[in-house]
Amino acid sequence: MVYQSGATPNTWISQLSQSHKHRFRPKLQIVLLCIFVVAGCATSNPDQFQKFVESSDAYAKAVEAATTEAGAKAIEFDSQSLVRQRNNLSTEPLRARILIEQNDNMEKYLSLLKNLQSQTQILQDYFKALNALATTSSTGASQAAENLVAKLGDLDVSIKTAKVGSMEVSKFTGAVTNIVVANFRNWALQKELKTRAPFIERELDLQQAAFKAISESMKTDLQGLLNYEMTDMVIKSYVTLNANLPGGWVEARKNALMEAPAVTVVENASRLASEMKLSFVALAEGRLNWAEMQAIIKQAQDIVTLVQQIQPPKPTNKGA
Repeated sequence: MVYQSGATPNTWISQLSQSHKHRFRPKLQIVLLCIFVVAGCATSNPDQFQKFVESSDAYAKAVEAATTEAGAKAIEFDSQSLVRQRNNLSTEPLRARILIEQNDNMEKYLSLLKNLQSQTQILQDYFKALNALATTSSTGASQAAENLVAKLGDLDVSIKTAKVGSMEVSKFTGAVTNIVVANFRNWALQKELKTRAPFIERELDLQQAAFKAISESMKTDLQGLLNYEMTDMVIKSYVTLNANLPGGWVEARKNALMEAPAVTVVENASRLASEMKLSFVALAEGRLNWAEMQAIIKQAQDIVTLVQQIQPPKPTNKGA
């Protein structure tokens, strides 16, 4: 800045003041802008963690219902397979070997379903710990979250390496999601999510993969059963001359032409697990909304309702 010649000291002071004013104004604006940006990006909405806990509760009930139905239906399919094979097994040792092999495979399958139930329960507890962390920032909640993730790690390998029939669970895992954790005002919560959200995303993806493998295996088993029913119980009995149709022919034909509701249950469980994964990512990124949670709760309730509808009625105690 050039000062005017012959100016008085007061004039110089005024000119110097104006010079500093213009020189520091942009810097001040930048500092204020940074403050506003940080404040604006900081996310503080603990209610969304509570809402997510509510949806995870409904999800856990759906997983329990789906795995229970999948187990019951698998035992039924496997038993029917043994019945169909029996006449073609000409020796007792051969029959014993086939029965032992299928029993072993069924025990592994039921173990996978049990592990899925345990994994879901631990995930549910983890989401509750996240909610506690969001509302209290307690070190106890942080430690609880860490311990729960360690338990998930123990189950992770057994589920990932499991096989359902010829279907490997790991074959159905999806691509890793790159999570950009929101700038939460709660530092402990943000640290937890940055550290473990990627792992939780993989656990939820593993659940959808397991249910996908189960549904594909069920379709294969079901197709074998339906082919048998259609050929032996429907077609042969219908075209054979001078023979009455066996009792239950109409029901057998209906079953042979329609997909079993149990398959629908497991397929829906796989889709629900995918939705839970996407919603958890949205939670970590601070963009979760209640409409998404309501949709998940509705899907979970529909699974439970369908399982209740297809289960045989419990016998009533007439003497009571």
